[in-house]
Amino acid sequence: MKKLLYIFLFLLLCLGCSKISHRVRLNQADSLLEKEPDSALFLLKQCLFPEKLSDAERASYARIWAASSEATDRTFALDTMLPQSICYYSARNDTVNWINCLKLEATRQNELGNYQQSISILKKAIGMTDASRRGELYEKIIDFAFWKRDVITIRQYAHLMIQSSDPAIQASGYYIIYVSYGLENRNDNIDSAYWYINRCLEIAKANHDKNYGQYLRNSIVGNNLTMEQSIARFREVLSFYHLQENSNVFTDMGFVFLQNHQIDSADYYARRAKICYAKEWSGKGYEYVSLRNSINDLQTCIAFAKGEKDIRMKSDIGHFNDSIFAGDLQSERLKQEQNDYREYTFSRELQMQKQQERSHLMLVSFFFMVVIAVIIVIVYVRNRRNRWIETSEQLETLQQLLREAKTLTETNDGQSLQPVKGDSRFFKQVILQQLGIIRLMVTNPTEHNIALLQQMTRIAHKEVSVDTLVNWSDLYEIIDSLYDNFYTILISSYGALLSEKEIQICCMLCAGFSTKEISTVTQQSLRTVYQRKSYIRGKLQMEEKEDIVNFVRNHAAVI
Repeated sequence: MKKLLYIFLFLLLCLGCSKISHRVRLNQADSLLEKEPDSALFLLKQCLFPEKLSDAERASYARIWAASSEATDRTFALDTMLPQSICYYSARNDTVNWINCLKLEATRQNELGNYQQSISILKKAIGMTDASRRGELYEKIIDFAFWKRDVITIRQYAHLMIQSSDPAIQASGYYIIYVSYGLENRNDNIDSAYWYINRCLEIAKANHDKNYGQYLRNSIVGNNLTMEQSIARFREVLSFYHLQENSNVFTDMGFVFLQNHQIDSADYYARRAKICYAKEWSGKGYEYVSLRNSINDLQTCIAFAKGEKDIRMKSDIGHFNDSIFAGDLQSERLKQEQNDYREYTFSRELQMQKQQERSHLMLVSFFFMVVIAVIIVIVYVRNRRNRWIETSEQLETLQQLLREAKTLTETNDGQSLQPVKGDSRFFKQVILQQLGIIRLMVTNPTEHNIALLQQMTRIAHKEVSVDTLVNWSDLYEIIDSLYDNFYTILISSYGALLSEKEIQICCMLCAGFSTKEISTVTQQSLRTVYQRKSYIRGKLQMEEKEDIVNFVRNHAAVI
């Protein structure tokens, strides 16, 4: 039974080693999340049954899945495991992962159309994080609010950003308030918007903010700037980005000249913007729709200002928007095809992985069977060798008993055997006679007597039961006659304690048999004889090394 258990455990170990554990795969995905989110997502897809993961693994899986989906612009609105991750990290006071999961859950709720719930989740995260990380949470709330055109919420959190000790966050806060005024599309707030954007520019320029060029460019259009001031700012933008030409900047400059009724200059910059746009975006494979439509708007307004009768001929907005719509349809089809191909490829890889694992398992099983076979052969050979050694020792013991019996027979000169008190040879000869060994020896006393060796071998191999050959009733009488009633004393004192086999061993020890001789004559292994002797000492309450025969005699004498 123990061997089967060991085999089962070994097979489980082999199976465990043949596959990458979920914990290892999750750690790999987590390490790839920041730089290679696609690869992280691919690793997670190999875990087909995430619901069977442990609590910790399931929490990591949901967090990494949502984060990698967000990083690759994929939706995870139907991910129901993310709330479980939030509960898990909250219960274990893992603040960092808990806040990350709250941010992801807010995005998920916003995708589901639950705007207020998403804001509520982010507010909860703000209350648990330190000031250094609140800026990104404010920006996320503002981002959600922009899509809802929720100006009140936008300004509320933009003002909180202004209170930050980080100049970059302060500048961003002022800029967001400036943009929020544009959402209202009112003429009475131009001065307020102008103040906020100028304050943003002061802070960004003083602290060498990387977003200074963007702030500066967006500050030009829609403010009460003279044409000279606007051109100066445009030149500063180009200098900031180290650019000679930029379609965004040229488009804004065209609108500035158009506002100042300089139609030719506006037309010049509109054409340059279109040429730059073609250079900048032709190789990217997609369109900057807002910029392209702004350029088209500019050209349409210029055509109207020039007094052209059919300004629609100057505008390709409709054609461009139709092309975007058609491109989106084609892109969706292509994306679906790519998804189908990825699913197909993933299924193939999964099947190949299963085949590899199956082959690996078969190889391990074959190796295991070979090892088991080798072990069986080794055990078999060792047992055969041990049996051969044991048989040799038993045969040698029998031959020694025969030599002693033969010596006793020769000293009696063929006369009838007479027992001599205390002489163990007589008792041994009687046992051998009962076993049939002496008869065979007298019939043909040569050392190579085949029948004798066969009988000895059969006894040694336990093919013949000693109990069917030996008459212990007669032997007990001989023990009493030769050894001062030892058997009778043993029975009267310890007969109720000792078994029949133990009584026989005590008698044979009294007759001078060694442990090997007892093992050979009674067909018991040496280990069994030693165990029975130990049991006898235990029952008689003797010391382990104390002589059994002397103890019985001394104890009987005391009685």
